[in-house]
Amino acid sequence: MGGLLAQNEHGCTLEMGTKRLYVDWSTETVEYETARFALMCAKQRGWKKVVIESDSLGLISRLQSGRRGHTYLDIILENIRNLVPLFESLW
Repeated sequence: MGGLLAQNEHGCTLEMGTKRLYVDWSTETVEYETARFALMCAKQRGWKKVVIESDSLGLISRLQSGRRGHTYLDIILENIRNLVPLFESLW
């Protein structure tokens, strides 16, 4: 299961959500899918400034590196990269 917590600039909670995953994924895959889910939710709500927080160093470093590949994780990363231009700022 992956989750998100949306807060405004004052730290007040705007929204919380979870996504139940009906597959046996690794922790790393769940982190990647949760980040994609959070960005999709932000896009649907029209939010333009987004901060993604993750415990997954692999996710952060692979997003920053721009490295491409052919695994399922790479497909999720490509989805995330395609969402990035939709936001004014993404940290």
